[in-house]
Amino acid sequence: MTTEKAMRARVMRRVYVMYAWRTVAAPAPRAAIFITLMLTLFGSISFVDVISNVMTVSTLDGLLNFGYSAFANTSNIVYTLGIAVLGSGLWFVSEQTKEARLREVSLEAPI
Repeated sequence: MTTEKAMRARVMRRVYVMYAWRTVAAPAPRAAIFITLMLTLFGSISFVDVISNVMTVSTLDGLLNFGYSAFANTSNIVYTLGIAVLGSGLWFVSEQTKEARLREVSLEAPI
């Protein structure tokens, strides 16, 4: 009897996880996650200071050095948010590409 309850609990936990994942993986929540991460990242960066510092750079080599040192000397929250935004953006693009391919294949399929 306990084994049956344990198995039922384990199966239902997997069902709940899959339901939650499919809910989060829908296009609207994916876009909301991406936008929220972007706004949080933009809130933690002072763009006025970044733009004023970029304007002082005159060469391409200087611009590359500025970008490298700006990224290397930033806070951990900006690293974390940057990676999260990049991952979320790649996830969004890959899912949209996959859905577009599936629509294309379904349009080509004979009826």
